[in-house]
Amino acid sequence: MEAQLDEGKTYAMGSTTSRLHRWDCRSLMSLEKRVEAMEMGIEAVRHGHSRSYLAWLGPPSLFTAQELRAKEIRRKRCELCGPDPL
Repeated sequence: MEAQLDEGKTYAMGSTTSRLHRWDCRSLMSLEKRVEAMEMGIEAVRHGHSRSYLAWLGPPSLFTAQELRAKEIRRKRCELCGPDPL
C-alpha cells in the first residue's frame, strides 16, 4: 500500500465501491477489523450458521485522480473524509 501512496494513489474505493474515499478514511475497514470480521464469521459457522457468513473483504482499491478521470468513474464522495473533487 505504501508503494501505491508513493505513486500518488490517494483516492480509495472500498469493497462496495459505492463511494470515493481518501486513502486514510476512518470509514474504510482496517486490516485488523477485516480479520476480526472473518473470525466472527468462522465462529458463526461453527454455531450452525450458513457459510455465507464467511467473506474476506480485501483492502480498498487505490487510484490517482488522473486514473479516475481517465476511467470516468463517478462516485458519491464520502461524507466523513470528503476527498477532493476530481
